[in-house]
Amino acid sequence: MNQIICWNCKHSVLHSPHCAICGAPIPPPKPSIWAQLPTGARVVVVIVAVGLMATCVKIMNQGDRPATSDTSKESVTPSKPSPPAQPPPALTPEQRAEYTRNRLAAAKYALADGYKPSGKDRGWGRVRDARQALEEIRQQDKEYGEAQKLLGEVKRREKEIEKWAKVTARELFAETVEKNYLEKGMDVSLTLSGPDKTTIKFKYVLMSRPLVYQLTNDSEFMGNLRKAGFKKVIFTDGYFHSWTNDI
Repeated sequence: MNQIICWNCKHSVLHSPHCAICGAPIPPPKPSIWAQLPTGARVVVVIVAVGLMATCVKIMNQGDRPATSDTSKESVTPSKPSPPAQPPPALTPEQRAEYTRNRLAAAKYALADGYKPSGKDRGWGRVRDARQALEEIRQQDKEYGEAQKLLGEVKRREKEIEKWAKVTARELFAETVEKNYLEKGMDVSLTLSGPDKTTIKFKYVLMSRPLVYQLTNDSEFMGNLRKAGFKKVIFTDGYFHSWTNDI
């Protein structure tokens, strides 16, 4: 097995779940950003992008509107998270105190590991590992107060991850639909704007008032845009005419 340096005691030890010298937990390799996403956020990225693409193509592809079942009301039930690992029930007070100190240290390390709040390769740390470690600290433990403060940071990062996932879903939608149009011989370009990419623009040389009317009065099309978090949609022919609608 590979030798690593323990982050707690600085000794060189074999890679294992815990340090053989001081007992501190040894973190696994840093996961990818996709692996950091909670299950609900992954569902948002995939379901929203695919659903919006299908609806938009169906409406804008004139003359061919096959009937489809309404799946907009279907709910996705996220899988239940695995229960946190519980310490052995027969720990002495001294062992319990050492265990909770290690759990708190593991949570701090998980939050710091790979944390980069900005930039193209941004990361939030191992948020799920931090939450699991913190939830093992009970109210009667000395570290409970500090653990609750760190749980607040965990929740803040989870909200950021969810927000990032929705922005990513909107970007994926625009890229995928635009490619789909090109494959069908339609020169339609989609661009997103705004701090959270909540404005979407459809540029199509054949864009017209009847087509805009049809799109904006289709409850499924507008509902899916609203569900994805878009707040404004712009239709333009790329030259002289454009139409802007709040969603």
